[in-house]
Amino acid sequence: MEEKIRVVSQKVELLQQENKLLHDENHKLNKELKLREKLIREMEDQRTLFSDQEDTAKVSSRKMEQTLDQYIKQVDQCIDLVKNIG
Repeated sequence: MEEKIRVVSQKVELLQQENKLLHDENHKLNKELKLREKLIREMEDQRTLFSDQEDTAKVSSRKMEQTLDQYIKQVDQCIDLVKNIG
């Protein structure tokens, strides 16, 4: 009977040690998961920022193109006026 108690006691001790190891590993994995989630959020924020900048660049490019078109039309009108005067 004492032998059985000793064996059971050893098993309990081993299970407790294993439980502690698993608990520590779980804690470590949770910390790593939080770190990765933070990195993902930061990357998503950067992607959004770059996307917004790209959209702004497209708008600026279109606006510049429209402004140049207006200048070209004005220059053409001036040339026509000079031709009609001369």
